[in-house]
Amino acid sequence: MAGKQLLLMDGIHKRFGPLIVSAGVTLDVEENEIHALLGENGAGKTVLMSILCGVLSPNEGQIVFKGRPLKLGSPAKPSNIGSAWSTSTSCWSPTSRSRKTTC
Repeated sequence: MAGKQLLLMDGIHKRFGPLIVSAGVTLDVEENEIHALLGENGAGKTVLMSILCGVLSPNEGQIVFKGRPLKLGSPAKPSNIGSAWSTSTSCWSPTSRSRKTTC
């Protein structure tokens, strides 16, 4: 049974100068689904999530949330619809007992 569409990222393109980092990506998420983005380094996972969270703007494409087009443009707007993204990065801290910690 097909669920109701929650999020659609359709035809997302992102370029940094001549470098194409996203070429027509489409992500379709229905209610009560869980998705994972997997790929090699440089595949564009972080760029796609940065677009969804308003950190970056796509050069082309659209984002639709609950049937309404979204124009994000800033990280504050996704939080208004209940969206957030948290990354973890390994780094060294002089106060930690281990060599690596999550910052």
